[in-house]
Amino acid sequence: WLDLAQQHGVDVLYTLGGTPTWASSNPSGQCDYNPGACYPPSNLQDWDDYVRAVATHAAGRIKYWEIWNEANQPEYWSGDVSTLVTLAQHAASIIKSIDPTAEIFSPSGVGGATDTSTFLDQFLAAGGGAYIDGIAFHGYVNSIPSSPEEVNGIVDAVQSVMTKWGQTGKPLWDTEGSWGPSSHLPNQDDRVAFVARHYILQLSKGVQRFYWYAWNDTDYGTLWDMSTNTLLPPGIAYEQLSRWLFGAT
Repeated sequence: WLDLAQQHGVDVLYTLGGTPTWASSNPSGQCDYNPGACYPPSNLQDWDDYVRAVATHAAGRIKYWEIWNEANQPEYWSGDVSTLVTLAQHAASIIKSIDPTAEIFSPSGVGGATDTSTFLDQFLAAGGGAYIDGIAFHGYVNSIPSSPEEVNGIVDAVQSVMTKWGQTGKPLWDTEGSWGPSSHLPNQDDRVAFVARHYILQLSKGVQRFYWYAWNDTDYGTLWDMSTNTLLPPGIAYEQLSRWLFGAT
């Protein structure tokens, strides 16, 4: 995957996180990926070794690093915020010792304006801002049917927290989002419109990047049908939108 990205001139964001069962401080804990995955490692050295191994293997091919996925959801993170800050501190130090040009992004929050901004506030209040170069959040909306305009409130709330903690000079990225499950927006025409509005709204509010989830997922934000190798109408909209927006103001 890294070789393909390099061949196509695409940079990579890598999300660290998900503790192996053997390394977990609660190996029997119920989590999304595997037993114990949402708990911190029992030995911090295991985290350090893992980060160092991945960063060394990437050897400059991964430029951006996100510390954890949706850390305000207990199925992904059931540790405390101070431990998450410690993981960020260690990861930033290790990664930058290997690649000084690398950029570290905050753990992402999700769940709408209040949940997302509250988690970021807690992370920054615990000192996390000292170890990150950018702010990450997930721009999924809560409304059913999914309304892209709801992302305005999410971005406003996140930017308010950034201002509160002196983080306004750092890039703000939506590292995962879409209309969500297919049942939340079943009509293809509505999905076409969602793609355009969700991107343009975030760009207009100062979000520098938005990673769509996902190109070929069979349920969430599907743009490409793997069973038929077909580009779906919202995928065509994504292509058109990229032509409009890249290099534009």
